[in-house]
Amino acid sequence: MTKPLSNSSSLQPIEPNHKQIWSLAWPMIISNLSIPMVGIVDTAILGHLDSPEYLAAVATGASLITFLFWSFGFLRMGMSGLTANALGRRNNEGVLTLLIQGATLALVLGVILVLGRALFLALSVYAMNLPSNLSDLVRSYCDIRIYSAPFVLLNYALIGWFIGRQNTKIPLLILITTNVSNALFDWWFVIELGLSSDGAALASVLGEVTGSIIAIIAIGLALKKIRAKLDEHGKSREQKKHWQIIYSALTNWKSYATFLNVNRFLFVRTAVLLLVIVFFVKQGVQQGTVVAAANAVLMQLVGVISYGLDGFAHAAEALIGKAQGQNHRRSIIVGCQRTGLWAIATAAGFTAFFLLFKSPLLTLFSDIPEVLHTASIFYGWVVFMPLISVWGYQLDGIFIGLGKAQSMQNTILVSALAVFLPIWWVTHPLGNHGLWLAFACFNGARGISLFWVLTRYLRGI
Repeated sequence: MTKPLSNSSSLQPIEPNHKQIWSLAWPMIISNLSIPMVGIVDTAILGHLDSPEYLAAVATGASLITFLFWSFGFLRMGMSGLTANALGRRNNEGVLTLLIQGATLALVLGVILVLGRALFLALSVYAMNLPSNLSDLVRSYCDIRIYSAPFVLLNYALIGWFIGRQNTKIPLLILITTNVSNALFDWWFVIELGLSSDGAALASVLGEVTGSIIAIIAIGLALKKIRAKLDEHGKSREQKKHWQIIYSALTNWKSYATFLNVNRFLFVRTAVLLLVIVFFVKQGVQQGTVVAAANAVLMQLVGVISYGLDGFAHAAEALIGKAQGQNHRRSIIVGCQRTGLWAIATAAGFTAFFLLFKSPLLTLFSDIPEVLHTASIFYGWVVFMPLISVWGYQLDGIFIGLGKAQSMQNTILVSALAVFLPIWWVTHPLGNHGLWLAFACFNGARGISLFWVLTRYLRGI
């Protein structure tokens, strides 16, 4: 039975207002929109080379690497939700412990991924059943990209920690630095040095390294301010305790197990989501190089939708997570309503934008006639994807804040197994239109099922 939450608290929580929501959301909207810029730059540069094979190879390889890395996305999502909850309880020791354990776990997992890269590449290329003209290019791309694993996972953990502390400006700095440097390296390696898909992979690695450097500096400055503040007040006993917390966090293996246990549902949820995306890419590849390249262009726009709308989901994580830690029911409900309102309005804006700028958007990515023609045929699916997907994106953020990761896992399993795969199978004769229909229904089912669970939860608190 759900523990009842109070409408008031001794901590005197303040209900989330629109100004507060925007102060958290706008840095994440900008920084999130910079994330697909990596793929957009890759697509735009490679889409103007002589052959569509390079574009298809990077799209396929990037999907595989994204699947691998974002399978550990719980390092970001779990960190933000748990940190916000600890912040709501005013548990400063817990906030610091989460930082140390999350960063340590990220680095260890990243090194393991690098060491196990041969197995991952062999299984991935086999599972994708790639045409011979793409297999070698994809393998080479992934073999380079995987070296960024420790830096990518570390960035996940540190960004999640800052979001949970309601500081979204540092993640903005980290992500903008990562993606701008990636774009610059992309131009140099692909255009100037002619390294094609391998150059795009190397640029991504160096971009992540640059972002990690900024993140580490930001963490160092934050910890330095904490120590300086303690020194100013002469609290040497607390200063000693600060370092005891660090030692305890590094050596308490039981608490690491607890951290992983809490986030195992997020791991499954993310793995299922990425399996759907990889399946989508694979089915596009099976329809030929031109369809695969066209889908790569359109999926870049879907990425813009996802990352742009996630700004309000991140705001929900921080605000609702803190309210949950404070046991303040009214703040939870208001946070759900107000962040959701802005997310829906933004989704409508995306749809209008895609309707108005179809031709400029497509020609930005490629000047290959057959790719542009094919992308134009299926462009309508992208136009309405924001209004279909916004519910799932926003509710993900709400459930992360509430700490209800198991519900996220269960609903996405239902959406994938009972909606996506059956619809794809039934509409298989429709070709790529059937594939896009299944993907749209999958996103819609995520939102509907999460909304149903949320209404039941809110009635019970």
